[in-house]
Amino acid sequence: MLFRPACLAALLLGGLWLCPQALRAALPNTLNYQGRMLLTSGAAVADSNSNNVAFALYTASTGGTAIWTESQSGVTTAAGLFNVQLGTVTSLGGLAWDQPYWLGINFNGNGEMTPRTSLTM
Repeated sequence: MLFRPACLAALLLGGLWLCPQALRAALPNTLNYQGRMLLTSGAAVADSNSNNVAFALYTASTGGTAIWTESQSGVTTAAGLFNVQLGTVTSLGGLAWDQPYWLGINFNGNGEMTPRTSLTM
């Protein structure tokens, strides 16, 4: 017996609708983030492979207490650009991504930059 594509699609979608927990479990525990660090003059920070960057997630764009934090050392910058995997030190798995979060970044201990970056799924 052959299934028609429409029937197969209906079965697959129906199965996904009945199993929302399976979909939630598939969310990754890490998040790729790329940014560019600039000096107050607007010039890119010097190329380096020894930057220390602290990240924090908040439920508000300003104020509040961080609900997740992670520090990464040895972050490389090239022409000010950097790329990190958030959640490699402290898992993001416990967060519910059905609400907005704001990312705070502290680059080399110079204090958290403003404004925070809005993250949404």
